[in-house]
Amino acid sequence: MKLKNILNTEGYRVFEASSVEAVKNRSFSNEITLEEIDLALVDLYFKGEDGYDLLRFFNDNYSEIKVVIVSMEARKEKIKKAISLGAVNYITKPFDKRTLLQKVNLILSSKKQYSREISASSKDFSDDISNLKTDLSLEVSRSIRSKMNFAVAKLNYHDSITNEKVKKLKSNITAKIRDIDRVYNTGTSKYTFILPLTDREGVKIFIDKILSEIYANINREKDEIKVQSIVFLA
Repeated sequence: MKLKNILNTEGYRVFEASSVEAVKNRSFSNEITLEEIDLALVDLYFKGEDGYDLLRFFNDNYSEIKVVIVSMEARKEKIKKAISLGAVNYITKPFDKRTLLQKVNLILSSKKQYSREISASSKDFSDDISNLKTDLSLEVSRSIRSKMNFAVAKLNYHDSITNEKVKKLKSNITAKIRDIDRVYNTGTSKYTFILPLTDREGVKIFIDKILSEIYANINREKDEIKVQSIVFLA
């Protein structure tokens, strides 16, 4: 009920299902069909039923529906299983309103493929920096509690790169990262990424993707690019 109230207040249409079967047989609502659903928030365990079963159903029949796990289950192997079955993100209970809305808004924004075009010269970075600090603290706590690796990466680019290139670069990079990853505009010519469930090999793959996108769009002879990372191993 807390989750529904938060999303309703933000203007989202929210429908609840009393069981996995109610979703499968489409009896959960007379107002909307599964084809119209953009996002499903699923607990791994509820009323004696298996959330993994619902994940499989969505993955096999409605892969266009983004699925986020919202559960007290925080064990690494359980979360990895959910991700392997198609979940794009996870929120551990108890959760705060800002974390919920940040992840929901990010996923739905990505699904609709729009991005806010922000001029670096007029951007106030305080909100992103504050969010980064809060999310980093939560990720450290989750890593310690659940023994899950995560990583942080920082992208710096030279001020001479034009705003047009930056907007194209950010859009292309955001399209390539997982929905579970998070990106923050932390200063002029700087982006920082939090990468949950990521070890050293995962960071290497991430950086290779970033650099390949950068080099495809920016002249390396004139523009200076740096990507730094640190891995937190549980």
